[in-house]
Amino acid sequence: MLCTDNYDMAEIATGQTHWQDSHLLVELHTTDSLLKPIHGSTRIQYTSIAVSEEFIALGSSTGAVYIFSHPDLKYISIIHGVTVSQLYIYT
Repeated sequence: MLCTDNYDMAEIATGQTHWQDSHLLVELHTTDSLLKPIHGSTRIQYTSIAVSEEFIALGSSTGAVYIFSHPDLKYISIIHGVTVSQLYIYT
């Protein structure tokens, strides 16, 4: 994803702009480990995310919340049967 600082998308697409204060978001680690708990399931999808310095929580279409350590993305636990409208992670 590129932060364009209000450049016109047509200018960007045609290369007619000079990049000054641009930013580039790069994925330095693979996120494949986040899919391991739901691997092979066609009915479960991640629908929400909450991130802290220590944890990543992914809400799913089944209502379960999957907890991973951050930044190494190791699966920690699953929380079932809880209705969550907002999830706050305290570290």
